[in-house]
Amino acid sequence: MDVKVETLPPMRVACVRHTGPYNECNPAWETLFQHAGQQGWMSPETQCLGLCHDDPDTTPDEKIRYDACVTVGPDAQASDPVKLAELPGGEYATFIHKGPFDQIAASYKQFYSDWLPSSGREQAAAPHIEFYLNDPKSTPPEKLETRVCVPLK
Repeated sequence: MDVKVETLPPMRVACVRHTGPYNECNPAWETLFQHAGQQGWMSPETQCLGLCHDDPDTTPDEKIRYDACVTVGPDAQASDPVKLAELPGGEYATFIHKGPFDQIAASYKQFYSDWLPSSGREQAAAPHIEFYLNDPKSTPPEKLETRVCVPLK
């Protein structure tokens, strides 16, 4: 596993909250993309990312929180159920998961069992960020790439 420690800059995002299993978050994305399209937020520079608040191994399915997000400019306005948030940035352990989203748990398990214990670092109490580097509608699942960013103290 190729893990790098990187400093992420602050980001402004528009997001829609999903509560429930991570694999059931598509309605949040549909709502977000509909609003983003109406607002003219989507451009080649727009980044799509997910904020993963909870560990599905220790959190009951019905309490798992996930925010589907897109980066937005300083003048963006939103209305329910879309919210605006400022991500503070900071130090993150980052790695690329290659393959289907439903197999990302294996990459997390490898990170937590191999890299983190031997790194001398500790995870911070903040959401993980998943940057979706290609479009799942036009990319075969085995070619999907997700940049996973785990916050560090």
